[in-house]
Amino acid sequence: MTQQTKKIIFIIIGIYQLIGGSFGLTVGLYTLLTKFQINIFFLIYSIIALGLFTLSIFAGISCIKEDSNKFYLTHYNQYLQIISFAIFGFAYKFCSGLGIYFGLDLTTSIDFIYEIQLTKIGLGKAEPDDVRVSLNIIPILILLIVGHFRKQKNFA
Repeated sequence: MTQQTKKIIFIIIGIYQLIGGSFGLTVGLYTLLTKFQINIFFLIYSIIALGLFTLSIFAGISCIKEDSNKFYLTHYNQYLQIISFAIFGFAYKFCSGLGIYFGLDLTTSIDFIYEIQLTKIGLGKAEPDDVRVSLNIIPILILLIVGHFRKQKNFA
């Protein structure tokens, strides 16, 4: 693979992260401004959500600009998007961009689940009996590509 092809792939990954983060940040700010509540949970949730989508934007910019931090920021951003779960009344899901999830729902029996969605964050309460775990394959693929490039000595 040529150096130019690798740069183009990183630009595509950067644009993907930038669009996902921008969309999430826009929706998050809109929600914050239209449904603002004076409650500690809503404030913490908003700060975490806006922070995660901002990380996605910075990761995208660093990939597009060929910044030396592109590997680290992309790794952090993608690792946070791999797993989604609901267990013991708590749920976590972060997706900045496209999410293609495959997993198990163990609530009443062992059921295979899949889901496709765009930018979303979900933190907080789940039904106490819910037990679901799923993996998002998009960040796994991005991490494999970025990891492959990082191992190559002539690609910074």
